[in-house]
Amino acid sequence: MLGLLAKLEGKPGMATRTWYEAEIRLGQNPSWDTSDLAWLDDGFNRFASPGRPCVDRDLVRQDIVRLRDVLQHVNTYTNKVIAHRDAAIASGTVAAIPVTWGELDQSLDTLGLIHKKYYALAHPGESLGGLTPLVSPEWVRLFMTAWMPEGFALPSPMDFDPPGLYGA
Repeated sequence: MLGLLAKLEGKPGMATRTWYEAEIRLGQNPSWDTSDLAWLDDGFNRFASPGRPCVDRDLVRQDIVRLRDVLQHVNTYTNKVIAHRDAAIASGTVAAIPVTWGELDQSLDTLGLIHKKYYALAHPGESLGGLTPLVSPEWVRLFMTAWMPEGFALPSPMDFDPPGLYGA
């Protein structure tokens, strides 16, 4: 996420107000007129000052700083304690880096809010209600079907060709 925001900050003209409006017109209703789409300016104003033609790099920079601030401590903990299990921490020669549930929640909430904000820029006219995927209850059906039908026999490990390949 930080890498994408840095690219947007470096090249804010990649997303313009005109493009944003055109994308929504294509996705929603091409026959809408300006009065029907008055809410477009408010939507794009999350990324640019009112009336500015493209994304405001200062607003993107604020989000980068906010994200870095909240994630810095949690990322250190994750990398040193969970993901890569720092040898000094594991041996007890250095104290583990404490992270509270509150810090973890705040980091995830901030990441979620910023992700949803920029999702709306990448997908004009859409909004992301939540980051938790909706899992269909049908996913368990895969376990209700036999993997091998009745009468199926495993091939010999020495059989490299499918049966019947040479007419035998």
